Amino acid sequence: MRVRMFIPAIEMTSDLHAAGLRDYEDFASFRNGDLVSQSGSAETRRFCIATQAGQQHPCFFKRYAYRPPRFRTAFLEDKCSIEARNYETLRARCGVQVPDVIAFGSRRSGARLCDAFILTRAVPDAVSLDAWLAENAKMHCGEARRARARVMNQSAALVARMHAAGFFHVDLQLRNILVSTTPTADLTLYLIDSARGRLASGRIGRAYWRVRDLSSLYKGARVHLSRSELLRWLKSYLGVRRLTFSDRELVRTVWTDRRLKDRAPA
Repeated sequence: MRVRMFIPAIEMTSDLHAAGLRDYEDFASFRNGDLVSQSGSAETRRFCIATQAGQQHPCFFKRYAYRPPRFRTAFLEDKCSIEARNYETLRARCGVQVPDVIAFGSRRSGARLCDAFILTRAVPDAVSLDAWLAENAKMHCGEARRARARVMNQSAALVARMHAAGFFHVDLQLRNILVSTTPTADLTLYLIDSARGRLASGRIGRAYWRVRDLSSLYKGARVHLSRSELLRWLKSYLGVRRLTFSDRELVRTVWTDRRLKDRAPA
């Protein structure tokens, strides 16, 4: 077996050891905390790590298991390493807030991927953007409307910065944008679940992945936002007061992509 393991949050090493997480096998067999999602080869758990200072750090632990190792996993790059790398790219290159990565790693049998994990610190007081919009819609007051406009402007700026830097999320759904509402800070947006994200340099590649991102985002946004809100979001994203001909072409391309995907068989 060939094992790769990294602990970017080196200051938490002793806390991880106290929680029984010392070597790769400890992470691979980890089953503590609450199971929050499970699909195919992946499962995600939420739990807390106690610090030596007596604090509790909420965390998310995601694990992929391919047992027994199969031919299709030969030379496959593990999603956890991709996600850790993409989080660093989003933070350093795009100026986007992302969860802090505590540890990640993978294990192989020869060339075949056996399993992989990533441990991240939970975003404080966070809810997904779709859940936040649904809750905000129930409040009919000026403060709620201002908060809604602020969040939509922030989300447009986030996606614009990311795309301008040449990075594309590829799974840019509302549930993968978190709204953090800590009492001591203004609303802050975080981007999560970036295992499919990538950098693109060519003009054609950037145009293609841009449509993919905007189409995924539109799928959920059309449920929660009015037509005028969608238009304001797009203008904010593009940084324009009025849509040009090329802007309208982009809109038509996104609509076409969305219609084709919505009609595709499951």
